[in-house]
Amino acid sequence: MANNDNDRELSSEAEDLNDRWGRSLYNDEKGMKFTVLFTPLQLFDPKRRKNAKPTTITKIVYIHEDMSMKDMITKVLDSIKRRNLLQTSWLYAGFELEGSDSLTFTYTVYRSQNKDVFLDNEDDYLELCTQVQDTRKAEVTLKLVEQKV
Repeated sequence: MANNDNDRELSSEAEDLNDRWGRSLYNDEKGMKFTVLFTPLQLFDPKRRKNAKPTTITKIVYIHEDMSMKDMITKVLDSIKRRNLLQTSWLYAGFELEGSDSLTFTYTVYRSQNKDVFLDNEDDYLELCTQVQDTRKAEVTLKLVEQKV
């Protein structure tokens, strides 16, 4: 039995699942499970149907419960390969920038009555983390919609 514990410690050190945040209490030490639904900016296409459903990019990302909001946003945007949106994100900057916000963030916690709650500031992020950690499964759906800047 002790040999298995040593193997697990070695594999944890060799494989850093939490970007150096340490072991998580959730989802086999990976962190809170974020299902990211990203809707990119839809450019006008005269050949496209007017009522066509927008394309959506879906990714699964694990976020450590101690991670800051800025680190979470960076990790999420890196996963969808859209880090360039950080420059015009009001949420990442922490205040309103000149021009429009590049992204809107909404979330839904697994098995929660609250659906599509706006994520507008650090307090909203802390509430998201609290709600996720209080559920049996630490899962949340995070929807990002790109806006015209």
